[in-house]
Amino acid sequence: MGPNRRDLRRLVLVLATACGNSHPETPDAAAPADAVVDAGTYAIVELATMPYTTNARTWTIHLDRIDRPDGGHTYVEYIPSDTAGARPAMVMTEPYVGIDWSGDPLDTRWAASTAQSNGMFLDVDGPGYTGTETISYNHETAAQMANDNNLELLDGFAIVMVFGRYYAGGTIREYIADMAAGMWFVAEQATIDKTRVGIYGASLGGFEALWAAVNADPRALPATVVAAFPVSDWTTEADHMASRAEPAKDFLTTYLHRLYVDTGGPPEQAGTDYNGLRVTDVCAHLPAATLALHDQGDNLVPIAETYALVADCGVTPIYWDRDTPPDPGLPSHGLLTFEPGVPSYATFALTYLAMHLLAPDQPGVLMAYTPASMTQQLQTAHAAQVTGHDISFEAPRLIELADPRVGLLSSDDCSATSCPVHTGASVIAGLVNSMWGTSFTDQTIAAGLAGGMPPP
Repeated sequence: MGPNRRDLRRLVLVLATACGNSHPETPDAAAPADAVVDAGTYAIVELATMPYTTNARTWTIHLDRIDRPDGGHTYVEYIPSDTAGARPAMVMTEPYVGIDWSGDPLDTRWAASTAQSNGMFLDVDGPGYTGTETISYNHETAAQMANDNNLELLDGFAIVMVFGRYYAGGTIREYIADMAAGMWFVAEQATIDKTRVGIYGASLGGFEALWAAVNADPRALPATVVAAFPVSDWTTEADHMASRAEPAKDFLTTYLHRLYVDTGGPPEQAGTDYNGLRVTDVCAHLPAATLALHDQGDNLVPIAETYALVADCGVTPIYWDRDTPPDPGLPSHGLLTFEPGVPSYATFALTYLAMHLLAPDQPGVLMAYTPASMTQQLQTAHAAQVTGHDISFEAPRLIELADPRVGLLSSDDCSATSCPVHTGASVIAGLVNSMWGTSFTDQTIAAGLAGGMPPP
């Protein structure tokens, strides 16, 4: 599994610095505290608000607790669009981000915790903890989380971050309850266009994105879902995790602990309960615009899960095909997560999400990319094509990036004062020409790929 934070910080900070970014690290002292919005079995408690300013524009960050009917609590950071009226919204699933504003002493303790030598943290609050298990944890302030979504805010989207708080213990079904609460929260917001709601997550966050759609409030059903290397079937995942070699097996132990609390044990064991946790439980709830991204070299979530998601649910895929199986002991989602800067999967995922949510009055979107990462992705696709793999999934995603409404920014190009925006078409034409020896231009790249990728 691993953190699902998009590696956009460097670009975002450069862009923000160049354009004049200001964001306090603590909530506004004048903000309302413990304001309650009651709605039946759920209730919203607003803990604080704070301003976030960049590019001479200001948003209001809302830090909220949702009191659930099961007695649990879910935490969300909501940033409405700075454009008046009901606006498109992106729901970001955040299983590994640590928050420090909830008022829960556990969050305060974790925010001050120290990582082990390997950068991981002891799973002290996890079920079944024996004193050695470690987990991913990434503490971020509310302002840092806003910075992570800087480009989406500038594009005019509202942002809802739903925190699963893996470090707080909990179980797989409790994370589903968090997502259900988050989608109820979305439905309660008058400033969100309920017909333009999208969900994004990666790894365990990808599972949360899929099950957020399953548990979406009928008033705000998602128009699009994007899941990167997601867990989509816990029966497959349980067997896979138990079969791994060290050190991957040790890393995955904490997930098995959380899963077995809910299910009673491995799927082949008599009396266990995996109802609601299989890929077949998802299909009927996913919108037609659902994208799954996966690397064949993933040793944490087997790509077979996404193959099944595509086959059973009609989900659109994009694959990173490899000709060698994953190392069973490697705690990695595959080489796509080792791409430099902004990984290509994040560029593809967020472009798909934004373009399927874009309102008529939004002129376009700004997306972060790293040339070396996109080059590596195209090299992978080209190599797969040479060896006979079907790469028909590739061209539609490149055409999407080449849409005239897409602008691409790379931190490689940023100076202390500016970040130039490239047209998506110029970037994609250049990359394809370099890899396939073609001569596409900004004007011809989309039409040129309409029939698929060029021959190798």
